[in-house]
Amino acid sequence: MSNYPNRRGREYIVKDGLSSAKDELLSIKDELLSIKDELSYAKDELSRILAELTSL
Repeated sequence: MSNYPNRRGREYIVKDGLSSAKDELLSIKDELLSIKDELSYAKDELSRILAELTSL
C-alpha cells in the first residue's frame, strides 16, 4: 500500500504533462493555421499582381 500514493502521484504528473503537451500542440496548430491563412492571402495577392503584369 505504501507504493500506491507514489504511483498515484506519478499518474497525476503524467496526466498533467500530457495535458500541457496537448495544450502546446493545440497552440502550435492555431499558429500553423494562421500562417496557412497568411500564405493563402499572399498567394492570392501574387496571382492578382501576375494577372496585372501579364495584361500589360
